Amino acid sequence: MAYMKHNRSIVSLAAGALLLVALLAAPAEAQQSQPDAKFTDINLLGLMVNNNGFLGTNLPNGQSPPSFEYPLGTDLERMIAGGLWIGAINVDGDTLVSTGAIDAFFGSNNVNSEYTAGPRITERSFLQNSRFYDPDNAISEQDYVAIFNDLEIKSSQHRPLNIEVTLETYAWSFEPVNHLVIMSYNIKNTSQRRLENVYVGLYAELLACNKNATPNFPGGGVCFDRKHYEYESSQRLWGNHYYDFNNTLVPGWGGFQILGVTSPGGEKIEDLTVTYDWEPFDQAGAPRRRDADRFARMASGIIDPTVTDNPMDQGTADPTATLSIGPFRFLEPDSSVQVVFAAVGGRDWEDFKFHGGWAQSTYDSDYQIPLPPPSPGLFAAPGPNNVDLFWDAFPETIPDPVLEDSLDFQGYRLYVSRDNVDFTQVGEFDVADTIGFNTGFEAVKFDTIIDGHQYRYRYTVPSLKDGFEYFVAITSYDKGAPNQGVPPLESGITQNRRTIIPGPGKSTNAASKPKTIVFPNPYRGEAVWDGEFDRERLIYFANLPARATIRIFTLAGDLLDEIEFDADTYSGENAAAIFDPDFDPPALSGGLAAWDLLTSQDQTIASGLYIFSVEDHATGENEVGKFLVIR
Repeated sequence: MAYMKHNRSIVSLAAGALLLVALLAAPAEAQQSQPDAKFTDINLLGLMVNNNGFLGTNLPNGQSPPSFEYPLGTDLERMIAGGLWIGAINVDGDTLVSTGAIDAFFGSNNVNSEYTAGPRITERSFLQNSRFYDPDNAISEQDYVAIFNDLEIKSSQHRPLNIEVTLETYAWSFEPVNHLVIMSYNIKNTSQRRLENVYVGLYAELLACNKNATPNFPGGGVCFDRKHYEYESSQRLWGNHYYDFNNTLVPGWGGFQILGVTSPGGEKIEDLTVTYDWEPFDQAGAPRRRDADRFARMASGIIDPTVTDNPMDQGTADPTATLSIGPFRFLEPDSSVQVVFAAVGGRDWEDFKFHGGWAQSTYDSDYQIPLPPPSPGLFAAPGPNNVDLFWDAFPETIPDPVLEDSLDFQGYRLYVSRDNVDFTQVGEFDVADTIGFNTGFEAVKFDTIIDGHQYRYRYTVPSLKDGFEYFVAITSYDKGAPNQGVPPLESGITQNRRTIIPGPGKSTNAASKPKTIVFPNPYRGEAVWDGEFDRERLIYFANLPARATIRIFTLAGDLLDEIEFDADTYSGENAAAIFDPDFDPPALSGGLAAWDLLTSQDQTIASGLYIFSVEDHATGENEVGKFLVIR
């Protein structure tokens, strides 16, 4: 299995930087709006959604959050940037087009969106164990809702259509719909004048690029002149693959699909024209900056042939493309039309089309697809070289809202990962019946209440390494419905995934408390768990009292840093490598605290011998020790 991997500190900082850049680049009259961006992280497709009609990140650097990353956690990017195009003719006969993105160089501060950001993006979920649980409105396990409009004049070339757009994205964590994100655009005419011959399109510059394997990512042309665009007319599906189908460097496909259109009256419209048009990249934008040319691009009805951008052929284009549908004859004042796309990934062309088929059937069923039971509530308690997993019986009581034989819970599967990408199954327990292993649950029964929540089961995962970051999860699976053609379904790992760091437990008896230690000691430039950047360096203090103050000094007695430690609440908040306020904090063993080798003034420490003291709040006693840093 492959699921999301990220460095929490880098992703959070980069996302914040993107928002700041967008805010500073916006015209003065638009700065009271709320630029916002979130990437989908419930499944294998990480798509960055913005609240100004823009999709992706424009790939500012190799540490930026996902733009269109598939599979999520592999650093395989599928898109530089994309955006919504809407074109129409007003009652005066003017041809107008509003665009969320056009050809632009990677990393550009200006995303070239002609839309104004609305409120910050909101999140919903139909999962009862989600903090975004919204049973009345949620469509999927992870919905994002972004609102924007084209009411402001963003440039001398832009004349507004006077429309407001609500984008809702839907994502699920389980196979096979965990390879796609559905994007539903509700487009409302907010003016008092009719719009005619309305076309809606999705523009994007797709690519296939490996952040880790590309020197000076994403520059040097390595990402931009190696595209293979292909279109499947029967599915209205457009995808891109690395130009020579080199599955070692950049395996897989990524792209977009038109799923359907709903009229202002609520009926699905079938007899519309689809245009798939690719053009050579042209940052100067002529003639594509003119509304009449953009409109013609969406309305031509042309399906362009396959293009392979071979870097050995100097005459090959560096393509961008639009996938458009229309026309809607009229869009009256205060009425809306809904156009639904999907972002899709696949390991090869057939797999890509297969997932596109699932996107289509999910849309056609009004999102009423068979569901696995939800993952259980999970509490992870790391200890020395192990972690205890406690989980509840909640999934055993949840019926499938679609299937006839709806109470179909079958069992649990337990997973552990070191990299948050490849998860290894370490346990499975199922109902003792005629299906599966028939283990029953006696071996893991353990009724207990933790923080007011009742857990029914416990399992200890042994042989873990102290100080290492692990990811644990427990899924639920059902029996399926063979008579209805539905295989057994398993919930997604991301539903209750937890980050844990094993280590010694907290000391409850001061008299028998072992000596506080530092590991690794000596620290030789980096530890085996360290990341790539300075802020990802860590050492650990172990065997700590239940409540203590840790102080780090030079040999001359200069105080470098101070850490307040409480075994019941400490989550590594002083170390960016393991803590980010935007994500659930990791669970650490009660006697373990991290230090990032940075002073309180945010300075990296040099090689040398250092002194630490641990003040026990219960006894007032101070314990002193040393550790060595060799860089």
